[in-house]
Amino acid sequence: NVVYFETNNAGFTMYPSKMALQNPETLGWDPLGTGLKEARKRNMEFHAWLNPYRIGNVSAVLASSHVAVKNPSWVIEYNGVRYFNPGLPEVRAHLVAVVKDIITRYDVDAIHFDDYFYPSGAKSTTNPFGFDDKVAFEKYGAGKDVHTWRADNVNLMVAEVSRVIKANKPGVLFGISPSGRRENSIDLYADPFVWLDNKWVDYLAPQIYWEFGHAVADFGKQANFWNDNARGVPMVV
Repeated sequence: NVVYFETNNAGFTMYPSKMALQNPETLGWDPLGTGLKEARKRNMEFHAWLNPYRIGNVSAVLASSHVAVKNPSWVIEYNGVRYFNPGLPEVRAHLVAVVKDIITRYDVDAIHFDDYFYPSGAKSTTNPFGFDDKVAFEKYGAGKDVHTWRADNVNLMVAEVSRVIKANKPGVLFGISPSGRRENSIDLYADPFVWLDNKWVDYLAPQIYWEFGHAVADFGKQANFWNDNARGVPMVV
């Protein structure tokens, strides 16, 4: 009874917008508007799915109008993939503006974030600036260690997105799909417990993709873990 519609994946949008490049293959029509219309015909909820930071493989050729091309200082390349730098206030402001643009122009039921936060491997004790955000850290770190600062950056973004939704469309839900194991999510500097404790999210959809009997991430044990730590927030497994 819910459609999760890919709305903003790699910095481009699946709808006409001045906030980010529209996918060139979709020019001339509005996939988001069409999907929303078709969902309503079937009495289904429509959740706009966004990828907050990941831009994609460095081999991808981006159009000159792409937000990452227009703002190269926002971009960090790590292990062959481009990411928006979560430590920059202007990146957070852009993401919040994209969310506001969607909820004020389209009658979506929810905004949904995938679990692409800081990339896997960035939380390194031997090479903490392999993910090269040292300039931003020196400017905005405010005396924190880099790992605390990065976690705070993600939490600040989640809080700001939550606030802009509630301020403009309080009936719209905000959901996130963290990694299926909290430990894995924390490795991306994304601690779902903080979001739950602060009621910044209206639901979580933990990515529990493993089978019963898995040696490290047994489905039943992971489902029970999230259920036992839900803090009164719905868990959509």
